[in-house]
Amino acid sequence: MIKNMKKIKKIMAQSCFLFLITISAVLPCQTVCAGNSVAKNSSAEWYIENEHACISIRWKRNYGLLAQNVKSAEIATCSGSNSSAVFISQRNGEYRSIDFSEKYTRLDENGIFYKNDLVAKGALSFHPADTTALFLTKGEKELLFTGDIPFKPFAKKKVGEYCEEYVSKDVGDCWHDEGMLACIRGSALRIYDDEETKRTYYKKKFFEGKANRICKVVSCVDHSWHQKSFFVLMKDGTVWGMGDNSYHTISDSDKKYYSEFVKLGVKNVRDICAAGRNVGVIKKDGSLWVWGQKRSGKDGRKKKFTVTPWCISKGVQSFSMSPSGVYNSILLFVKQNKAYGWGSARRFALPKKAKDNWHNDRPVLLKSNIKQVYAAANMTLLLDNDGNLYWRGCAEDAVDLSWVEKHLNKQKG
Repeated sequence: MIKNMKKIKKIMAQSCFLFLITISAVLPCQTVCAGNSVAKNSSAEWYIENEHACISIRWKRNYGLLAQNVKSAEIATCSGSNSSAVFISQRNGEYRSIDFSEKYTRLDENGIFYKNDLVAKGALSFHPADTTALFLTKGEKELLFTGDIPFKPFAKKKVGEYCEEYVSKDVGDCWHDEGMLACIRGSALRIYDDEETKRTYYKKKFFEGKANRICKVVSCVDHSWHQKSFFVLMKDGTVWGMGDNSYHTISDSDKKYYSEFVKLGVKNVRDICAAGRNVGVIKKDGSLWVWGQKRSGKDGRKKKFTVTPWCISKGVQSFSMSPSGVYNSILLFVKQNKAYGWGSARRFALPKKAKDNWHNDRPVLLKSNIKQVYAAANMTLLLDNDGNLYWRGCAEDAVDLSWVEKHLNKQKG
């Protein structure tokens, strides 16, 4: 009898041990010490330092956990260098930048798998207009700037010498996109950008007296030809465009440039995004439409340009767009809490349509239980309903913003 009891206790102890091991393997790790060892390269994810003329790059073949307890994310893209910067918010008003140069073997004390730095705290809104040009609003809508890219008319200073430099006060709503910060000042829309061109957008006042009707502002950039256009979504569901028209994103006429905003034919729009040579919208009935460069065939080699939108899907909740390489676009959207991808699969940003075809001309299912999607340059990110953020694709030239965190800590001290 005693022997049987000892045997039963031994079996129970072994079962409990196996159960705990199984749980720890299945569930994501919780917060641990930041002093993790750096994860080694694997067949699914690897990091190469100083590849192709001093470019460092991290590759990820499939979706893997980036961070836990994530509320939202902001992405800054630079299609000219095929690079992106990823900023995540886990606490109200705080944003951390992800430095993909190091991956930990376990999650750090912030619940993040990668090297990261605090770049904003106490912010009402956060607007990374470029990978190292960070705008944020604080207090009574005071606009501040941290970074090293000369957005006109803001002066350029040496990176690392300042933090949260004053830009303007009494700003209204702000929007950011690739190489652009747009904001309401007074009763007009102001647009600031990082292009060294003769076109001084910031000197103009757009939609003067009607700025309170603006819902969203986005930019469309083609770095190969230094071309840029802007699109404004009004609260009445109309869309207005200004700038370059080489790819028929504003009209099908031969006119190459519009110096003022003109009304487009699309109506009843709820949301808008733009990327490279494409513009996309969700209409109020939930249908998702795209216009601009229309690609088809193997690797999307066949192409035409048209301002006439074509439908991607119906019943869409939200979406995101980004450039992928010089000529392609990536589009992600959420439908019935499932994430789908459309467009370029280059650099593992999306699953390939076929073994030798890197262009998805039909939406492909990515992951379920998703509430928000983020498209970056050659990278896609999915945020699920439990606050887990996943990513795949490639991250080039990781941005070191540790000096910002040092300044913030110094101010706190």
